[in-house]
Amino acid sequence: MDSPTEDQRKGYLGKCALRSVKYFDVGESFLTDSLHNLYGGAMKKLLKLWFSEDFKRSNWSCFTKLTIISKTLSQYRYPSTTSRTPRPLVKFHRFKANELRLILLFAAPVFKHYLTSTIYKNYLLLVFALHLAESRSLRSGDIEDIQFLSGPTNTFLYEYPLLYTDRHNQQVIHSIDHVAQSVQNYGQLSNYSTYNFESVLGMLRATVHSTKHHAKEIANTMNLLRLAIRNTLADDFNNELKSTLEQIQSKKQINMSRTSMDKSRHHSIIKLRMKHIIEGSQYKDIQEMFQYDEVQLYHIAFVGTTRFTTRDFAKTK
Repeated sequence: MDSPTEDQRKGYLGKCALRSVKYFDVGESFLTDSLHNLYGGAMKKLLKLWFSEDFKRSNWSCFTKLTIISKTLSQYRYPSTTSRTPRPLVKFHRFKANELRLILLFAAPVFKHYLTSTIYKNYLLLVFALHLAESRSLRSGDIEDIQFLSGPTNTFLYEYPLLYTDRHNQQVIHSIDHVAQSVQNYGQLSNYSTYNFESVLGMLRATVHSTKHHAKEIANTMNLLRLAIRNTLADDFNNELKSTLEQIQSKKQINMSRTSMDKSRHHSIIKLRMKHIIEGSQYKDIQEMFQYDEVQLYHIAFVGTTRFTTRDFAKTK
């Protein structure tokens, strides 16, 4: 019989064959994927523990407060770079990874008023660790901080089974232990996140129409796409057909030519809001930087339908 430890390693489809390789370490040899391991895994698990009816009698549950937390979050101001704000928290079972990411990284001030002190502090350790792991620039000490905040011998992973019991200490939670190693070897999480492949997978999925032999159909589609791309590089290839193939590849409807797109860019309506007055040496520095006699500064600019802002909403709350 297999030992209990061996049993736990078998996963959904059986034991990983790479475990039999002598110098292969599963934890260090696979990168931590922020989409599936952290946001779609660990954060989704936390929300389920806090707000699912299945655990409403548990010490960590906030099931009775779900509605009021959801209303509070619906009024919450996320960073101006947010392309899609999360749906109401009452629909957390249907959240996509990007929504879970926003909740994890930015919703801590709301959860502070509803989670118990020990649960909130433990969650905050994960928030700090992932903010560092997601940052665009990493300092030499950031790796140690990530390891300290999320490591099994220190804080988040050590406290997790004590707060939520061993039953809920699953593989997606354990994967947090490998975040620091992945960041140390390959940089911030965005460098190798599978977020970048989601649109490609969506395109491939849209090409599958059969009820069986899906793998063969995907392989044939990929082969046809590869041949099509190679043929478009030929000098005598028809330009109209090339545009059609590019349209299929990007899965976007092209309603205007490149020249008309360039014209529309240059003629976008620009609107400015909230004028900012600045004086003294700082104003002179700005004049020298842009080489203009008069410079007017604004906090908000609309270019077409896109809004740009310098405001820090966290300071205005």
